[in-house]
Amino acid sequence: MSDLLTQYLMQGDFIGFINAVYVSILGELWFAIPLMILFIPLYIKTESLEFCAILWVLIGGSLIAMLPAMAATTGTLLLVLGLSVLLYRLAEKVF
Repeated sequence: MSDLLTQYLMQGDFIGFINAVYVSILGELWFAIPLMILFIPLYIKTESLEFCAILWVLIGGSLIAMLPAMAATTGTLLLVLGLSVLLYRLAEKVF
């Protein structure tokens, strides 16, 4: 694992090194923490779970498309949560 981290330093990629350190320690939770910090105040401000769910679907799909190896689990979790909230709200209004 240290060989992978030193590879970033040898190439002069300091941002990649910092990202690799946090990903190796926290795993994919590293990608979910900034999103959580963003979505909690957004939900408090808008008081709309549907709005947050739409953003979850968009950001989850973007994470899956742009970072498939690094953040696929976080992206899939956001995508599934967003779709489930939207389907639940739709079923709640229909029935």
